[in-house]
Amino acid sequence: MNRNKIIIICESPIFNHSSVKAFPELNIEYSVYLNSLLLSNWVELLADKIAEYEKYVLLSREDEEFLTGNLIPKNFHVIFHDGLKSLSAQELLQKETSNNSSKILLVFFNSIGLRDNDIQRTFNLVNQDEVSIVVAKLTDSKLIFNCCLITENYIIDSFMNANRDFNKFFNSISERDVFIHMKDRILSIDDFEDIKKLYIELSKKDSLAYCSKTMHESFNDLFIEYKDLLNV
Repeated sequence: MNRNKIIIICESPIFNHSSVKAFPELNIEYSVYLNSLLLSNWVELLADKIAEYEKYVLLSREDEEFLTGNLIPKNFHVIFHDGLKSLSAQELLQKETSNNSSKILLVFFNSIGLRDNDIQRTFNLVNQDEVSIVVAKLTDSKLIFNCCLITENYIIDSFMNANRDFNKFFNSISERDVFIHMKDRILSIDDFEDIKKLYIELSKKDSLAYCSKTMHESFNDLFIEYKDLLNV
C-alpha cells in the first residue's frame, strides 16, 4: 500500500550558526533555538503517524554536521540539499511509479497551526480523478504548503522553485487545468512580528491541538527571554 507523504522543508540553513539568518531582534543563538523548536513541533506532531504517512525532512547541506542525533526520529527520512531548485521532484521521489495513487504534502518548517485533522482533510481534498491541489498562503502571497498527487511532478517542481511566492507558483501552473483549494489561518514565523503572533496564539487553549504542552514550555523559554519586546 502506498502511503501519503509529508515533506517538511527547511529551505535554508537553520542550525549552522555561521549561515543562519537571524530573526530581527533575536541573536543567533535564540534564532537557532527558535528554528529547532519550529522543526521539533512538526516532528512531534507527526512522529507517531507511522502507518499513515511516510515522512521526510529536507535540510540544507550546510546543516549536515550540526544535526543532533535525537532531533529527528529514525522513522523520518532526512534529505540534504544544495538549494531547493537543485532538487527536482524526480530526484526527490525517484522510487515512485506513474501509477502511484498516493499524495504529497510539502510544508515549510517555520509554519505552525496545522492540526492532525487539518492534514487529513487536506489530503482528502486532493482528487485522484482530476488535477487538484491544496495550497496555503499568507495575505502577502507567501506560500506555506502545497498538497497534490505524488505523480504531478510539474506541480512539485513549480512549488519548490517558486521561492515561496504564490503568484510565481500560480503563474507556472496556470496553463494547466488545475483545481485549487485555498487554506488559511496558519502562521509562518519569519520575523519578530510573527513571533508576537505566535506568542498570542500559543496562549490559547486550542493551540494544544498542534503544539503539545512540552513544546509550549520550550517556546515559553524563548518568550521569557524576550518578554520586554513582546508587549502585546
